[in-house]
Amino acid sequence: MGEKIIKATELELSRHELIKVKIGKSSPAAKQETAEYLLNHSKSSLVQIIGNTILLYRKNVKLDKEKQIKLP
Repeated sequence: MGEKIIKATELELSRHELIKVKIGKSSPAAKQETAEYLLNHSKSSLVQIIGNTILLYRKNVKLDKEKQIKLP
């Protein structure tokens, strides 16, 4: 996996606390392996893996209060 994927993940997590990452069918890495890689490099949390989609969450205190996700 590459640095471009990490930079894109970081950028989207800075804009939105919850993001979806779709794993292509031609990806050489397994979805669980990809999820672990993204978690370790983006300091995010795995919410769920649905099919070929990984949901990641990372709290962002810099977002406006109304844009922040409120967890129970």
